[in-house]
Amino acid sequence: MALGERSANRARWRLIAAAVLIVTVLVGLAVAGVSTLSGDSGSEDGPDSPGTSSPAPDNQDEDQDDDGPMTPARGNKVRLVEPGGQRAGMGVEWPDTTYGAISAAVSVRENLDLLDDARARSQMEAVASADSPEVIDRAVSDVRALREGLGLPPSGAAPTVGYFTAEVEAVRARTLTRLDDGSPVVEVWLHYTRYGHKAGGGPSDNPLRNQMDAVTVVREDDDWRVTHAYEHLSDYPMQYAPDSPRAWADGWWQVER
Repeated sequence: MALGERSANRARWRLIAAAVLIVTVLVGLAVAGVSTLSGDSGSEDGPDSPGTSSPAPDNQDEDQDDDGPMTPARGNKVRLVEPGGQRAGMGVEWPDTTYGAISAAVSVRENLDLLDDARARSQMEAVASADSPEVIDRAVSDVRALREGLGLPPSGAAPTVGYFTAEVEAVRARTLTRLDDGSPVVEVWLHYTRYGHKAGGGPSDNPLRNQMDAVTVVREDDDWRVTHAYEHLSDYPMQYAPDSPRAWADGWWQVER
């Protein structure tokens, strides 16, 4: 590889790494709807009543014990479930349970392509609710804005020098409302770390930590689908911290994989 090409690739990678700093501003999948953490991962019940919190999935019904106040690090964990299928790199056919809703939201945040607008469109078409087609256009617009910020054409395939990943560490879920047929609208706030990767290499040494936004899903056609139609019902959570009793009381749960 010529020196000029290597220098160009290094410069492009620096742009991609810098773009991590604006990803959470540009990628606005946050919407309303929250489910409570009730039952276990095999429960047939959906999320609980709007705006309420429930005890931990199995046995955590007190906020304090002999060792001090309960925190997300000490409390029970949310066990993600597997989807029934895949479409355009997104999980689909999620179970009709609280953990199905949470896992669907985590899948969207972790799997959405941030640099390929055509792929992002296909991904969001696979998971968007029929009541919220703007979910698709908004995601594509965000990807195009990010591409322009990197000096790339607004539309096109992802650059070959690097890519992004995300890892969700904690969630806060509540039911915002229910539809006339009883289907819940679930808002899942996500605390995560965003990583930049060089092509063929591992994640960057300086990931963007402590990122927080929300994905809202509604039960539709036997699946959890992303919606923006209930943003007006959304609330803003307490800042997550693993050792924070206030974060635990607010409903933050660590993710277990």
